[in-house]
Amino acid sequence: LLEFAVAAGDRAASLGSHREAAFQYGRALPHVDLLPPEEQLTLLRKRATECFLTDEQQEAIEAWQRVIAMLREEDRPYELADALTRCFRSFTTIGDHVHSPPLIDEALAAVRGLPPSAELSTALAIHAMTLATGEVAVAEAERAAAPGTGMLRMLAQPRAKIFS
Repeated sequence: LLEFAVAAGDRAASLGSHREAAFQYGRALPHVDLLPPEEQLTLLRKRATECFLTDEQQEAIEAWQRVIAMLREEDRPYELADALTRCFRSFTTIGDHVHSPPLIDEALAAVRGLPPSAELSTALAIHAMTLATGEVAVAEAERAAAPGTGMLRMLAQPRAKIFS
């Protein structure tokens, strides 16, 4: 079941059938512990991504939280920051602004001080967005976004540009 559910999910995702992909990856989840850790991460990321695309945010959050828990145990700061920012997006999509800010703080802490990256610029951009929608003035948000915006220009990372 595990092998065929993942293969069916991959095929559905490649055809743009995200709801079917999320379903198939979900069928594989009860057996995810049978996979090596790296394959577990891959399956959970795929499930989370497809659930996000089909607005199944609670399922996406659950998958991202499992990914985050696994990555916290390893020294993989870029991947951890990426997972945290993606989990943040699912929380904010459902209007949960209580659990989402600590995720961005942790993402920034994971990659701050490391060489410039898409993960750092994305975390900086999202952090600036949260400032702009919170109690802090828009000018403060723009100031906070400046390092991430400059980094985006330097990196030319299209994936991160959508957040700025």
